Amino acid sequence: MLLLAPVFSMAQEEAQPQNEAESDNPDTDTNLAKEDSEPSNDASQDKSDDKQPLDAENQADLESSDEETLEGDGFPTHALKVDITGHVLFTDMTTRESYLEVVYQAKVEQDVIIGNSKQRVSDVNVEILTDVIGTLGGNDIYSCKLNVEFSNPSLGIVTQNFQPEDNDKNEPSDLESYLNIELDLDKKSFLEDWYSNCTYIDGLEFNTKGDKENYFYTLLQNVSPLLESLRIDNFDPTIEQSVPLEVLIEPYEDFDLNNELLFSGTGQITLSPL
Repeated sequence: MLLLAPVFSMAQEEAQPQNEAESDNPDTDTNLAKEDSEPSNDASQDKSDDKQPLDAENQADLESSDEETLEGDGFPTHALKVDITGHVLFTDMTTRESYLEVVYQAKVEQDVIIGNSKQRVSDVNVEILTDVIGTLGGNDIYSCKLNVEFSNPSLGIVTQNFQPEDNDKNEPSDLESYLNIELDLDKKSFLEDWYSNCTYIDGLEFNTKGDKENYFYTLLQNVSPLLESLRIDNFDPTIEQSVPLEVLIEPYEDFDLNNELLFSGTGQITLSPL
C-alpha cells in the first residue's frame, strides 16, 4: 500500500482542471522569429500602372521567403544533429526502494547556416520517445502503469562562427576559430502529460490524467555544457565535429510525493558539412 501515494499525487482525475506545471528554472527566451514589416500606406500603391512585373528570379525569392524558417543569408551549409538520452528514477523515501524509471530519448535533425554573423532557425521540431520501467503503484486488487506524452516540443537554434583577426594587419591571426551554438528550448512545449492506466484483477480499467510535469525539461536545463551556450573550439567547417553532453544534477527530494528523484543522462551534438 505504500506505493499508492505516487499514484494519486502524480495523477489526478481528468475531470479536475489542469494546471500547468511550474519550474524553478527561468523561462528560456525562444522568440527567434523575425518581426513582420508594417504595410506601407504610400498612395503610390494604388497606381497599378506604375507596378513593375517580377522577373522569374525575384518571384522565386518571394515565394521561398514565405516557406522557410531559416533566418540568415544564403543556403544551409551544415547538418546539425542532437541526441540526448535522459533518465529520471523515482525512489520511495520511506522504503528506500526504487519503483519507477522514465527514460527519455530526444532527437533533432536540422540543416543550418554557418556564417560570421548570427544565423537563426525557429520552431525546430524535437522528437521525443519515452519508455517507462516499473509501475506507479498497485496491490492485489489492481495495478497502474504510466504513459508519458509530449504535445509538440520545439526549440530554436542560433549559430555563429568567430574568426579571430590580427587588428594591425587585418589578416587572420594564429588564434583559433570557434563556433557558438545556442539551443533555446520552448519551455511550454516540453511539458509532459502523465496518464495513469489502471486495471483491476477482473479486467475493469480506469484511467486518470494528472497535472502537467516538467521532469525532462528540468533534466535538459542541467545538461553540461549548457545547451544555450555550446562551443566548438578549433572549428573546421570542412569536417564533422561534435560536442559530448552529460547531465549533472544532484538528487532531488520531493517531499510532497515522498520521493527522491535521480536525474542522469548523456548525449551528443554533431555538426556535419552538407
